[in-house]
Amino acid sequence: MARSRIDAQPGFWARVVFATGAVISAALLFAGLAEARPRKALSPGAARSRQVSQQQGPPPGYTPPPDRGTPPSTHTTGSRGSCFRHSDRPPLAALVGQGHLSWTISDRPTIWIYNPYTQAEAVKAELVLQAESGDRELYRGTFPLGQAPGIQGIPWPAALAPTEVGQVYRWYVDISCEGMAGAGGLASGSGAGASVPASLTGLVERVSGPPGLGGADQAGAGLGAIARYGQSHLWYDMVTALAQLRLASPGEPELARLWRELLGDEANVGLGFLAEAVLLGEVGAD
Repeated sequence: MARSRIDAQPGFWARVVFATGAVISAALLFAGLAEARPRKALSPGAARSRQVSQQQGPPPGYTPPPDRGTPPSTHTTGSRGSCFRHSDRPPLAALVGQGHLSWTISDRPTIWIYNPYTQAEAVKAELVLQAESGDRELYRGTFPLGQAPGIQGIPWPAALAPTEVGQVYRWYVDISCEGMAGAGGLASGSGAGASVPASLTGLVERVSGPPGLGGADQAGAGLGAIARYGQSHLWYDMVTALAQLRLASPGEPELARLWRELLGDEANVGLGFLAEAVLLGEVGAD
């Protein structure tokens, strides 16, 4: 049988094989370059937003513990102190859950307050801790005032023993402005200085937490742990953990939104008037 013209052409199949190999090599080289091409880095804000959005768990929300009696007010209470109320700022207020005793699983919980008074407007800020049973005083000391009004955390004093499970503690915060009544900007809504007590009180009970959930004083918590704090009535741990996240990422809009929603929960928290207040962070007690 006669050979075909193609078969008769010397080197034809060699050229076909070479061309095919060249095409395959080029395709593989292009794919390798595409894989090796560096991806555009996310901005710090976008990276934090992705990290927050990828955290597992339901959105944080607070469920108060069972009501055991008349709770302390979240607003200014007591009769000690001599500070004036600012007409353009919220009053001295405790960041505690609405209408109920607040719980913690932390050995050393942080007490959060909104303090409208600065170093230029007050002379002393004092923390007092008592055992609720018998009103026995456990601690009395001062803590520093900020250079600006805002939300500040007062850690459990290092000189005081850790909290004990089953124990209820009452705390007091007193701001003294004695001798500083002439400070500028202090006025009532009518324009004349009106003295109001600068004193707060609150309750915290140490309880046993759910298995596998540590207190906010032990390690940084993600949104999943924060949601579990809220579901387990652990206000002090919840607000501390969320505040720590916000302080670590002050420009993160998702964390700011969650903070506003938590404080603005009128049924369970009732602190919407502080949702936009500056978060100053924690200060040490003497």
